[in-house]
Amino acid sequence: MVDRSKLYSYLDKISSSSNQPRVHQHSIDDQVFWVKQFNWRNVTFGRVFHRGITPLLRKQYLKAAPIYISDKALLKECEKAKIFQEAGLLTPEIVLTHRNFMVTKDAGPTLVSELIKMREESQFDKHDQLLCEWAAQIGKIHAANLCHGRPETRDTIYQDGNWIFFDFEEFPEEVMPLRFAQARDLFLIFHILSRDMHEKSNLDAAMSAYREYGPADAYNALRSALEDVKFVNSLIFKIPPKIRGRDLRQSIGSIEFLAQHMGII
Repeated sequence: MVDRSKLYSYLDKISSSSNQPRVHQHSIDDQVFWVKQFNWRNVTFGRVFHRGITPLLRKQYLKAAPIYISDKALLKECEKAKIFQEAGLLTPEIVLTHRNFMVTKDAGPTLVSELIKMREESQFDKHDQLLCEWAAQIGKIHAANLCHGRPETRDTIYQDGNWIFFDFEEFPEEVMPLRFAQARDLFLIFHILSRDMHEKSNLDAAMSAYREYGPADAYNALRSALEDVKFVNSLIFKIPPKIRGRDLRQSIGSIEFLAQHMGII
């Protein structure tokens, strides 16, 4: 049984503090909770910049998702978690919300922590298989006519065979057709997979795992978007490897895989 009065007291105590981390762990009576505060620190400069130039972008799939802060951001995240639950998808249990805080029960280790452990133990086959299963789970989200918005291995929990999703902070489906919002999810997960997959040939297996469940509309929407920006990508590919930063190398790797897989290059 959760002692809510202790949680409320704790949140009141830290609400006036300016140096509390945005997300942190807190224990009460041997129970572990995660406390998330919704404020301006949830919003990166990149998101603000993208939102600022959105009116100049003609293509819907290039537009930035709305930016919500404080109470509105808290409400939107709770709403999306409820929608996921109604679709039969797992999310951490929300114990309470108070002011601009959300408290959830600890649901287990994140997927990224499991992957790190597997790499440390040289369990590379299991590591890549787990990443393929993650891609399949994103496909199941899309099959339920939903999108995550910003899927990350650090925002996914894999516990006892269960997949649990959280951190619903972006809502691209509000500014573009669902198929393009899902295509955005698909692009983002392969941005991660192209970096983390130990054996790069397993990227094809990950795409097959996604497509077993994911709607063809999302795959085709991503293919259409990559076709549109093919010329821009060709210029990016010409940037000398010596001056490519880590993020650019990762982006080039994911775009090259997707374009080749989709027969664009």
